[in-house]
Amino acid sequence: SDGQSIYVRHLKKINRLDPATGEQTELHRFQSDSVGIDISPDGSALAFYMELQSLVVMPVAGGEPREVVRSNQLNSRAFVTWMPDGENLLYCKNTSELWQVHLATGTERQITKVNGELLRAEVHPDGRQIAFTVQQAGSQLWVMENFLPKQE
Repeated sequence: SDGQSIYVRHLKKINRLDPATGEQTELHRFQSDSVGIDISPDGSALAFYMELQSLVVMPVAGGEPREVVRSNQLNSRAFVTWMPDGENLLYCKNTSELWQVHLATGTERQITKVNGELLRAEVHPDGRQIAFTVQQAGSQLWVMENFLPKQE
């Protein structure tokens, strides 16, 4: 968020890259390869799949990752996306289900199930709209409304 670092997940590690110097610092090394990684809205934490069945968060300064979801239904080859509130993550289960987890409580809930394979999800800055990409025959554009609890 401050433009001072780029976080790169490549093969079995996450590196922090300083764009001014090109210097790379290894933050974490993995047993298995997966692709999902996202930085929190305030720039303080990373969310990523640590193993095939584990979704974690870790401070960008380093330290031990904290598991927030463990499931044999995770799609660790898909995305993980922070909600703008910095308190929730969106992720994919079973290739076609969009889920949300609250980081403090661990409460999970299914947002939607699609006909096809979920590839990516992006959240509007106001947190009230989600755009997602689905791989399937043909193409469509859908809008979801009123899927989140009202904010007081």
